[in-house]
Amino acid sequence: MNFRGILTSLAIIALVAPLQAQENGVSAADFLNMGVSARTAGTAGSLSALSDGPISSYYNPAGLTESRVFQVSGMHSEWYQDLRYEFLGMAIPAHSVGTFGLSMTYLGMGEINGYSASNTPTGQISANDWSLGISYARALSPSISIGTGIKAINEKLDDISARSFAGDLGIQYRRQNLGFGLAVMNIGPEIKLSARR
Repeated sequence: MNFRGILTSLAIIALVAPLQAQENGVSAADFLNMGVSARTAGTAGSLSALSDGPISSYYNPAGLTESRVFQVSGMHSEWYQDLRYEFLGMAIPAHSVGTFGLSMTYLGMGEINGYSASNTPTGQISANDWSLGISYARALSPSISIGTGIKAINEKLDDISARSFAGDLGIQYRRQNLGFGLAVMNIGPEIKLSARR
């Protein structure tokens, strides 16, 4: 890819990113915005430029190129009221071909009280969300990397579920102590809950 192609890619990402921006709690599959490492807290959640290794599948797939050997990263988080958040990621270098990534994210909400439409207790129900993804990144030069990914998404509340998919696109520039990154994550169609048939 030449310099003009890189600028075109950056322009597309910059135009699409504001269209996809949403606040926490107002979008479907919001569990994909929770963060998967302690490093996230230290950078105020902005890891587009700094992400590398297996967690890049979550923040910016272009960072996968920083993995020179096979790597695995995992996270387990216990929250209040039986919430459990899990992440497992892998970075698989294929040398001259590029670097592949696999990821799994899971949010378990434990048992919660169920109610009918007339507010009558119906007993305990369960809820969970998960995603499975595959990513690919390639270095265009010693300083510039691009990456993309796709993931399957599932949300479940008792006997109601929703399935969809989303795509990711990112670019990173790294040179000595300077790093720049831009990523558009979780772009996809609407997710609608529907009862099982």
